[in-house]
Amino acid sequence: MPELYVAVLTGWIAVLVIRATLSALDQWLPAWVALVVSRIVRRVLLLSGCAVLVILVGQLMPVLAEALPDATRQPEVTPLSSAEQPQPTPVRVVASQSIPTRPRAPTQPAAIPSPPLTNLKRFPRPPGDNGRGLHWFPTTSQSPGVVDRFVPELVAMRIKWVAFAQGMEDYHLHANEYLVRALVQNNIMPVMRVESPVGALDLVRFERVVALYRALGVMYIQIYNEPNLSKEWSDRKLGSPERFAAVWLEAAEIVVSHNAWPGLAAMSPQGEQSDDEYVARMFAALRTRKGTEVINRMWLSVHNYTGGTTGSIVADEIGYGRYRLYAQLSQSRLGWIVPMIGTEGGTPHAPAESQARWIVEAFRSLPQREPYWLAYSPWLIGNTIGGGEDPRWEPGSWFKPDHVEPVVDLVKQLP
Repeated sequence: MPELYVAVLTGWIAVLVIRATLSALDQWLPAWVALVVSRIVRRVLLLSGCAVLVILVGQLMPVLAEALPDATRQPEVTPLSSAEQPQPTPVRVVASQSIPTRPRAPTQPAAIPSPPLTNLKRFPRPPGDNGRGLHWFPTTSQSPGVVDRFVPELVAMRIKWVAFAQGMEDYHLHANEYLVRALVQNNIMPVMRVESPVGALDLVRFERVVALYRALGVMYIQIYNEPNLSKEWSDRKLGSPERFAAVWLEAAEIVVSHNAWPGLAAMSPQGEQSDDEYVARMFAALRTRKGTEVINRMWLSVHNYTGGTTGSIVADEIGYGRYRLYAQLSQSRLGWIVPMIGTEGGTPHAPAESQARWIVEAFRSLPQREPYWLAYSPWLIGNTIGGGEDPRWEPGSWFKPDHVEPVVDLVKQLP
């Protein structure tokens, strides 16, 4: 650029010298000679000026190109660290921070609303959908042998929805590829829950995970888990529903940009803040985004543990029927009912026979379920038999190292 300034200054000095020379020539040359010389010099100056202008434009264009934004420029995406599927060391995770017991009574009575059905057709369903789901193992990865053994069990029980946990570390990124491929090949809808403390999600890494698994067939992605517990937050302090909604929206935008459906985190039935109050305020905070694609695609994950009941599990408004209370809150705060997927539930600490009876009753009711209640997924297919090490999850496991719970055979007998 300094050379450009010198050239311009030199050009102006030359013009001044030539003009002074022409004025002097007019004093002693004949008029006709001075006129001819003047015209020739002026044309030379005009051509020289055009040449200088072309040079100026050529010098300035690269500078302008760097200064102005390029609307067609695509952001650089750092590729995944490994092109091959790693063999991850299974990391033990707590899928539900609250030990499933009888949920507390809601702070306001539940009512079963009549849902508007205008938006439900946009939510994908598995082929032959029956609403029957099950939570996979509580770890973020399993060996291919575990997948090969238990996916056929899902098929035999006619399970159509499976919730699973996805880690965010390098060795987690590809860990569930084998599982997801097996589920999709068997017409089972995978429902991914991303493991991250609230507020600590690496959005760049998260987008890589979303892009990878969306391409494999994952359409439902739950963001965070049980935010009404302080231990689920990155600073270990209970965040408000309004703060959670703001943090959730950042990640949900990424999910929608990849043509997937973002899930609101399920509440803990025994949270430090009551689940119905938290859900109500969360819905109210999201109301300002009404009409956006994120809100049109969002769904609510539900943990509807029963813990035991003296009557019908389906009629139990505090336990299994907790989602009906959330539907009422959605209707009153948003003006419509957000679709819901049960990702944890059941009666893990009940006697095996009672657990089997209640889950079979719930599965039998699903063909007549509310349209917004997409699936019910009890907790859980197995624990130690699939590599889990947390003994708290063993009571609710359907498959144990030394036997299979009665619920498995009863579910296989369902049509």
